[in-house]
Amino acid sequence: MKLTEPLNYNGRLYEKGEIVTGHLPMELIAELHKNGKIEGGEPFEAAGLTREELTTDDFDKLSADEQKVLLESLGLVAATNKEGRSEQYTAWLTPAGDSDEL
Repeated sequence: MKLTEPLNYNGRLYEKGEIVTGHLPMELIAELHKNGKIEGGEPFEAAGLTREELTTDDFDKLSADEQKVLLESLGLVAATNKEGRSEQYTAWLTPAGDSDEL
């Protein structure tokens, strides 16, 4: 994912068009994506993560705020309780058509 305009963050100037994958915190990436200041890919990918790298166990270890930011960066409205957020993340991890349910 790359910036659609320059960004001054933490004492560093990121140029327009610069790829920021893995260089910015999730909260900032989610906010930039929400405001159209990053183009390409999912905000989750911009943080340098893939579906395979953050397991449900890893997700459950995140703080409530971290879980909410992550879910919102995936385009979801985060549930108010931990169990609901865990279910949302598990559902996101499961590609469509891979469910065992009939």
